[in-house]
Amino acid sequence: MPEFIPSSRSSLSTDAARNLAHTTKSVPQMQSISSRRLLRILPWVQVSGGTYRVNRRLTYTLGAARVELDVTGSRVRMIPQEPREIPLLRDFTDDEVLRAPANAFEQREAAAGNVISHAGRQQAERRGVADRVWFHLRNMLDTGPTGSRYAVWTDETTMYVDLDEAFAKFARLLPRGGRYVCITGCSNDVTGGRSQAVSHIDSHFTCNIHLRSAYFKALAGHGLVPITVTNLSAQTLPYWELRARSTVDTGIEQSFPTAYREGSFHYLLIAADHT
Repeated sequence: MPEFIPSSRSSLSTDAARNLAHTTKSVPQMQSISSRRLLRILPWVQVSGGTYRVNRRLTYTLGAARVELDVTGSRVRMIPQEPREIPLLRDFTDDEVLRAPANAFEQREAAAGNVISHAGRQQAERRGVADRVWFHLRNMLDTGPTGSRYAVWTDETTMYVDLDEAFAKFARLLPRGGRYVCITGCSNDVTGGRSQAVSHIDSHFTCNIHLRSAYFKALAGHGLVPITVTNLSAQTLPYWELRARSTVDTGIEQSFPTAYREGSFHYLLIAADHT
């Protein structure tokens, strides 16, 4: 008589079926109160399957003097009531009328490396304002002929270039008596080495924040004599304090007030004449 060999199981066990029929509840998170910095560093666990339920509640605050947007994943849309933050529409009460312009906004993605100035020029031409509004892309180290500019202005850009190379170019562009104006953040080496807050700013913006002394050394090396140096740190501080309490915080907001208060980071306006 042949031996009977049981066939392998073709259905789920009771325990496996019970496991699939029930959900594992995680701690709720609210997008509006969960820090973006926290969400970026939380570990992600790959699971083969699961049941997900997302409860969303649209909230907005009128009178904040800021137009808020509704963000769902990668989708961004205008909240119809938010145009009331614009003074002209503050007393407007018809939500249906406001819904039409809110729905007219288009979301467009710009990948890293895209030359968005081209799209800007096309929009200006389409709207008939190309003679009054223009967009252009320039390399600040690839400049025009010698002495072709009466003044050169840079705003928060010098931390991305070599100072000697940039200032040599600017000095060549300027005639004698021409003026260079620079607004920049710099590490205050008078207080010692680079602070933790400045290092965090450097890392966040993937730049190279130069020493304060490096600016004046590079300026002097290319015949640019500072005539005015204004420390704007105190005027800049309220902006970062406000941004730290806003919905657009990126996790870097606390580093700026810390660096300003401890004196390790200066926000300077430097005006120098070419001699």
